[in-house]
Amino acid sequence: MRNPPTAPRSARSGHKPDAAPIVAAEARAAGLDVTPDRQGRFRIVGDAAELGKIRWRAPPLAAQKIEILVGPVIRGREKQPARISRDENADGPKTGGKASAIEPPNAFTPGPKARALLRGREIAEADLRAADGTFSLLEVMALLRVSRQAIDKKVKQDALLAVPGPGNERRYPACQFDNGVVVAGLRAVLHALPSRNPWFRLNFLVNPEPRLAGRRPCDLLRDGDPASVVAAAAQVAEMGA
Repeated sequence: MRNPPTAPRSARSGHKPDAAPIVAAEARAAGLDVTPDRQGRFRIVGDAAELGKIRWRAPPLAAQKIEILVGPVIRGREKQPARISRDENADGPKTGGKASAIEPPNAFTPGPKARALLRGREIAEADLRAADGTFSLLEVMALLRVSRQAIDKKVKQDALLAVPGPGNERRYPACQFDNGVVVAGLRAVLHALPSRNPWFRLNFLVNPEPRLAGRRPCDLLRDGDPASVVAAAAQVAEMGA
């Protein structure tokens, strides 16, 4: 009668086999650079997308070169989880510093693009307040005593500035009107600016301009000095500001 198969030594002793060789094998199968050392550890190098191919871990990091160290810790310490370190220079050599643990970013935290979107909204709202608010289409029709078609024509010809409002309805910043008319020189100023973006144009009109001794372009237009404002707008175009 045959004896039953002998269980692996690791199973008899109650110890689980070291996962490091398994991780290293998966990394090699994914085409990553795997280097063993004398302590039985494996150094795995790749970017986040490549490391995500390893079943045991998918680091939520940017696509930069990072390094994973797996295996037993030397000097008789207890085994520790894998450490992840980010190269200071993704394309250059390592600095030689110790690997530092990187916590996954909070999924609810706004990223750079989301923060830029919020910042743009804050700037637009500040500019609208600096413009003394906006008029609706009906209010501009009453103010200028012109038809809807005439206002649309002025907007297309850059003789009147309109910005998107609630419900994508056009709104007309109050800073461009004076004594019931559109300030003189507005069309030339808008043409001189390097962008047709309405928020860019409004930002130029309502904020202090260093080229105008710190005065606001909209104030100079109301004071009857459009030539200085046009010249400042042209300099913005030249400098790409």
